[in-house]
Amino acid sequence: ATDSLSVTNYPSVMQLLLRCLLLLPLAVALDWSSATELDDNQLVYLEGKLIFGGAAGDALLDQCLVQTTLPNLIATHPMVKVCGNDIKATFHLRSLCEHSFEYQQVIGQCDDSMPTKTCDEWSPPGEHRFGAYQTYIIEAC
Repeated sequence: ATDSLSVTNYPSVMQLLLRCLLLLPLAVALDWSSATELDDNQLVYLEGKLIFGGAAGDALLDQCLVQTTLPNLIATHPMVKVCGNDIKATFHLRSLCEHSFEYQQVIGQCDDSMPTKTCDEWSPPGEHRFGAYQTYIIEAC
């Protein structure tokens, strides 16, 4: 049996490592160039509290968040406000931000033809399930 790390395989292992090292800067550059730049008009509020954009920063972008971080939400009247035309917040009844056609709510206007200060609000008094939604994600359009 031949050992896969034998001296005869050494050049091919080194070639593979060299290729990886050469491609690493390209991969980093591609990832950096695809970073989303959002303007100051992209804001998300929950129960009147700014949680994304402005002074709150953008660390929550593309993160699946659990609503237990907001223990004071009124179960029957949670209020969400998303401002800007290049951002949306999707709330999911299921955990881990699992997609469901019936049990999710998207708030936000992903429409470049709308003014940049456009705001979309959701506070459904008739939608009792919304207060029980478990997770949400804030995404650029």
